[in-house]
Amino acid sequence: MIFRCPVTLITLAVCVAVYLRQMQDSSITDKYAFNYYGVKRGEYYRILSGAFLHGSPVHLIMNMYSLYSLGTALEPYLGSVWYALLLFGSVAAGSLACMYFRLRAAIGMSGGLYGLMFFYFALVIFARPSSIFYIVRTSLPNILINFIPGIAWQAHLGGAVLGVIAAVLHIFL
Repeated sequence: MIFRCPVTLITLAVCVAVYLRQMQDSSITDKYAFNYYGVKRGEYYRILSGAFLHGSPVHLIMNMYSLYSLGTALEPYLGSVWYALLLFGSVAAGSLACMYFRLRAAIGMSGGLYGLMFFYFALVIFARPSSIFYIVRTSLPNILINFIPGIAWQAHLGGAVLGVIAAVLHIFL
């Protein structure tokens, strides 16, 4: 599996290692989280670095489960280079959406995961339009989670938009 999904497994391992480090040193979150004002000051690394940070064990476990599930399906299909571009491009698109909506701070891989998820959903819908009910039923919990206070729905939206655009380009080009 590691040879078929290296980006997924390395990203998962880095997220876990960073979370363990966050538990030892809470200042890491302040230094590397997506931060609207930090990015405005030129700290552009925050556009990607915040994705590797997580706020709780549940946040980490949920994101890593989603990363593993989506990554082991999509990375072999796309190849590691295109998959990495989709994942981290979606993270960046999520951060840019946070900038647009002036969200002060965010952490987590969710923007990237929404990019992967909506890429996958768009592929399924274009291949089998009758699958729309399945897609809605499957994605409903992920859509509803956006209404929980403190969730960066802006990052989810940015990642999802990039995922759909990437799927359309993948299908038609």
